[in-house]
Amino acid sequence: MLHGKLRQSVDFHTPLAARRGFTLIEIMVVLVIVMLLAGMILTAIRPALESRRMREAARAVTTMFYQAKARAVETGRPFGVWIERAENSDPQAPSSRTLYFAESPPIYAGDSDNARALIRAGGSCELTGANTSLIEQGDFIRFNFQDPIYEITSAGGSQLQFTSRSVPFLPKPSGDAPMSVPFQILRKPRKAIGAPVQLTGNIVVDMTKSGIGASGTEFNQQGNRRIVIMFSPSGHVDRVYFNEKSSEIPMGPIHILLGRAEKVPSSENLQDRMNLWVSIGNLSGLVTTAPIVTVEGGGGSVKDARLLARQMLGMGGR
Repeated sequence: MLHGKLRQSVDFHTPLAARRGFTLIEIMVVLVIVMLLAGMILTAIRPALESRRMREAARAVTTMFYQAKARAVETGRPFGVWIERAENSDPQAPSSRTLYFAESPPIYAGDSDNARALIRAGGSCELTGANTSLIEQGDFIRFNFQDPIYEITSAGGSQLQFTSRSVPFLPKPSGDAPMSVPFQILRKPRKAIGAPVQLTGNIVVDMTKSGIGASGTEFNQQGNRRIVIMFSPSGHVDRVYFNEKSSEIPMGPIHILLGRAEKVPSSENLQDRMNLWVSIGNLSGLVTTAPIVTVEGGGGSVKDARLLARQMLGMGGR
């Protein structure tokens, strides 16, 4: 009886070919089909993934600028964003992957109440009662606790040379004797405490296409290793620093292009509709994002590509 049940459950006379599994060729065919399908799916969703990464990068940069503006208003001192050129970036094709917070050191007015600037004709002065090692080219000096401010063009020992880009005159002493007045040194920004924004993947700040106004590309100046955009305590853009020795008050909005590293310095980043502008209103301090405006057939200019970015600033951005 038991022997009969075993014969019913296991038929030892079933042909071996009827009980075999998949052959190696069949498995390989299935794997190839799966890989082809996976490749097709990845190809279809890659643009959406890249667009999402670009939007996330723009959101992080925009948030950083708004935080810097808020810090300037809160502390009553200029605060901003420091855009550092990538170390492996070609000097002819500068780009940035890392952005830091920046702050202005406290105003320096000498080491004693008797510290003075002895102003001579021609835009020079000698400081007394001051530690001049704290003063560098590119800092600013203000006399008698009132505007205007003058940019220091040379700092060596106690002697300073200064110039003015915003007013048509320099302070002049009466006669040949130097004029003795109190002074204040407004020092250049430095990196501040705070987590930097690190752009990931192949997303970078394309410094060759970034700058001020409708078509400016000042970020691409030869030798620029850093760009520092500072907000004033009133919320507008106070000044833009190039490298360590020059700066300017922006006369128009600042446009920062987020693009692809492999497309710097060609004009391809201006033709990629997934790239984004981060724009800062120089007077309002408003920070917006906007897509690239491409020209049919290519060959569009920086001014063309910034068209929507300029309009978004005017409308309040998004």
